[in-house]
Amino acid sequence: MKERLVKITFICDTSITNPATMDVKENPTCQFDITVKAAGACPIKEGGVSGGTVFIIILLVLVIVYLLGGILYNRFKEKQTGLAVLPHPGFWLLIVGLSLTGCRFCINSIRNCFQGNSATSSGKYESV
Repeated sequence: MKERLVKITFICDTSITNPATMDVKENPTCQFDITVKAAGACPIKEGGVSGGTVFIIILLVLVIVYLLGGILYNRFKEKQTGLAVLPHPGFWLLIVGLSLTGCRFCINSIRNCFQGNSATSSGKYESV
């Protein structure tokens, strides 16, 4: 039994709403060449802002407004000073600490990969 090969070529045609097989050729070498015209084969237009980008922008604006509003309120209404002007300072200090820990972990993991000190390369974990 001969091996059969199929080559499908998609051609962009915005006037075709339902894809249709336009041409099928069988070569003597058991290779099928299929040509399909469809609007879905056209390249996606670049540009514009995605929904995820809009969400991140709105989230950042809300966080900035929350922080500035909280700082101004705590500073002038509550007469707080130092880190106490931050709204929920314990939460924000925890976020900073966890972010630094995550960065250190990533840097050490990358460094260990290049130095060959990872647990998978030696089969053992380093002692604590």
